[in-house]
Amino acid sequence: MALILVQMAFNKNQHAATVAEETATRINRGDVVRVLKSRDDVGIRQSKQKWLKAGRAAADFSLAFVIVEITDMTDAQAEKLVAPFPEITDENPDDEIVYNRRWGFEASAISPERQAELITNGEIVTDRAALASVLVDDLGLLTVADL
Repeated sequence: MALILVQMAFNKNQHAATVAEETATRINRGDVVRVLKSRDDVGIRQSKQKWLKAGRAAADFSLAFVIVEITDMTDAQAEKLVAPFPEITDENPDDEIVYNRRWGFEASAISPERQAELITNGEIVTDRAALASVLVDDLGLLTVADL
């Protein structure tokens, strides 16, 4: 079983640049941000359950992140979802290499019932088959089955 944290708050054209190990990594909405060892690895702003346990109002939770539990995926397979890939773009006139996340989580590809569950709980439990059209390789080379 693997737990992944997915960034949901940014518009696709807005970026949150973070610096990790002296490498600029661009995070977009829908990017798989990290693999979690447990639900304890997230903070109150990343877990709706922790938010509610702290006595805060559900309506005030920003849903900036969601947690996805994938029952038939190992942590090693999930780590491939967060591996950045280098890209030189027109946005970088000095040929600066920016690292992007390769895999995106397309919440709109989930059934309306599962979307409602994701919004209500801030997390869902699913399997790889159900994520076949939801976890998308931005390079278009791999599918979830290839992990």
